[in-house]
Amino acid sequence: MAGGRDQSRRGRGLPLKTLINLRWLAIAGQTATVGVAVFLLHFPLPLWPCLLMIIISAVVNLTAMVRLRRSDNRLPDGRETAGHLGFDILQLSGLLALTGGLENPFCLLLVAPVTVAAAALPGRQAIVLGLMVLMSAGAMFFWSLPLPWASGAQLNLPALYRFGVGLALITGVVFTAAYAWRVAADAEKLELALATTQDVLQREQRLAALGGLAAAAAHELGTPLATIQVVAKE
Repeated sequence: MAGGRDQSRRGRGLPLKTLINLRWLAIAGQTATVGVAVFLLHFPLPLWPCLLMIIISAVVNLTAMVRLRRSDNRLPDGRETAGHLGFDILQLSGLLALTGGLENPFCLLLVAPVTVAAAALPGRQAIVLGLMVLMSAGAMFFWSLPLPWASGAQLNLPALYRFGVGLALITGVVFTAAYAWRVAADAEKLELALATTQDVLQREQRLAALGGLAAAAAHELGTPLATIQVVAKE
């Protein structure tokens, strides 16, 4: 019973509504960042490719909202959660590749989907998403557009710096995911222990109630039997 509970809890993933809300926050943040960089800081960003990546994310989110309305609040699915987090990793990696790759300080955001996966998904799916982030970091090390900078200025960072950023990103993904995994596992153990304790208490309450019924029945039967015994002796 404990194993079945643990397995169902590990594979339940996140509610689709939560994933939709988180993606809307990401879309709003990406749009605001691109707008500030282009219109306020006047950085030469590839505006239309960046907007295309954001629009694709918005279309996926609208599709998920339609699916949510048709699902009638069904229980979340681990595979569906992994699919949404995988899309977020690819979309963010593509946007980062258009805006400097590993030179972009926002590459730290790639840690977030893996951390969520480690806390809410089974180990196999979390490992797959972690490998996706590692491959995305490797791809951005070899190919990405230059980091946009102020007009008339050019920022050239050495390859060693980009290698250090990629190594820091990989280390952060591994340690943060491992930490989230351990915390989630401990929380599941406590939840399972609490559920088991509640089952034991409920069983004891049922046994106590059954004992009370047996005592009441014995009392009800004992009174006429005692009268019959007295009459029989007389």
